[in-house]
Amino acid sequence: MEILRLASFSSIEEKIRLLSSALKIIDAIRFFLQLCFESRLISAKGYSVIGTLIENIGKETNGWKKYLETKTSRRDLHWQEEKK
Repeated sequence: MEILRLASFSSIEEKIRLLSSALKIIDAIRFFLQLCFESRLISAKGYSVIGTLIENIGKETNGWKKYLETKTSRRDLHWQEEKK
């Protein structure tokens, strides 16, 4: 996804914003995948394979975002302690 590529070259704050957008898109893809399956546009096997791929992308993206949020929180906390 283009958003994930852009995030890899952005500042931490911008990465977090882009990853949040990517997660919203991933959720929409999950929804439309479910809709396609329920409408019998894709087979159960296709649904399973694509669903697993989308799930893994979502987990990786969410993990990256949480890591950056933790890193940012620690950096801000350290900066505030130095300021005192």
